[in-house]
Amino acid sequence: MPTFLPMTTTRLKLLLLLLMVCFIPETSLGQTPATFQVKAIPFVCQVLDKPSEVKVLSENSVLLTAEGNTDLHNPASAAFQKSNAPKFLFTPDQNFDFSAKVAPSHDNLYDGGALLIWTDTGNWAKVLLQNTGSGSVLGLSVVENSRTDDSYFSVGAAREIYLRILKKGNVGTFYMSTDGTSWTVLRQFVYHRPDQMHVGFYVQSPKGPSCQTLFSEIRYNKIQP
Repeated sequence: MPTFLPMTTTRLKLLLLLLMVCFIPETSLGQTPATFQVKAIPFVCQVLDKPSEVKVLSENSVLLTAEGNTDLHNPASAAFQKSNAPKFLFTPDQNFDFSAKVAPSHDNLYDGGALLIWTDTGNWAKVLLQNTGSGSVLGLSVVENSRTDDSYFSVGAAREIYLRILKKGNVGTFYMSTDGTSWTVLRQFVYHRPDQMHVGFYVQSPKGPSCQTLFSEIRYNKIQP
């Protein structure tokens, strides 16, 4: 018969430590990853512009960090354009339903995280949860040929919210929800570059040193036209 060694306290601690290491879900991809993937999205995310950090936390959540002085903003005055916020983009199906719970750190003025449709610096659309200093605001922007059409929606003291993009043909719809079940339509628009578009996330910190945003409960589904 085989001889079994007694399970000493030291052996038990080593076994528990080994089990903890094996089941830690977080995967850090370093400071400047080129790509990453979340299981909830059936496509690889390409990283555009430099993030501080990317951490895949689970099959449907990722923590993304932007450095300071980063923004994605084409003001209606056309006084300037800024497009250096880190973006995390994939090429979607022609028609899709994409959502996530978005929770920026809110440590600094205009810290924010968003769901984003992107073609290039002159053609994009975003639904952004950001800190305005007196509360949280959803910024809804559609940019075509560098021309901006902005609108804003106050969500008061909310520090996290569910955001959603539904696209059919060349029509996009932005939604928000407090529970991820009952959705409110925020805006519907025509996106004129659907053949060249990408979709995904972005994070900004225009005034502070950095901003972390947790994107969790990520959902993506191909839909019929």
